[in-house]
This record gives sequence, C-alpha cells and structure tokens, in this order.
Amino acid sequence: MKSLTSLFLSPNLVQLSQIPYPGGVKLPEAPAPPNNILFVQNLPQDTTPMMLQMLFCQYPGFKEVRMVETKPGIAFVEFGCNLQ
Repeated sequence: MKSLTSLFLSPNLVQLSQIPYPGGVKLPEAPAPPNNILFVQNLPQDTTPMMLQMLFCQYPGFKEVRMVETKPGIAFVEFGCNLQ
C-alpha cells in the first residue's frame, strides 16, 4: 500500500486546476481599470488625424490623436486624465 505522501507527489495525479469546469463556461474577467487613452479600430482607410481631432475635441480633457501609419484603421485618442 502506498503512503499518503507518495499519492500526493505522484506525477499521474491530476490537479484540480487542470480539471475543466463543467459545461465549459469560463468565469468573466474583471473589468479593466480606467485609462486615459482610447483605442480606436476599424476606421475607414481615408480617415485622417484631423478628422478624429474634430470628432474628439468636443469632449473635456481631449489632448491628442495618434494614428498608426503601419496599421491603417487604428488610432489612439488621449485625454487629460482617467476621470474624463
């Protein structure tokens, strides 16, 4: 008969973290903390930084727009602080 120690140290023992949750449903992730940079995607190819600036400058705390030249359709819009 095996000792309790050898049973718990056995490499064939399945840990509880390896057992899938019944039904395959994952628990929802916690929401992300507030951030002062907004990620924008799926923009039309002809979108310019000036267009985005005109759109977002009406909101308090707007600072700047940065577009990713190597990735058309993606931009970052920065605001003054997380609370705006």
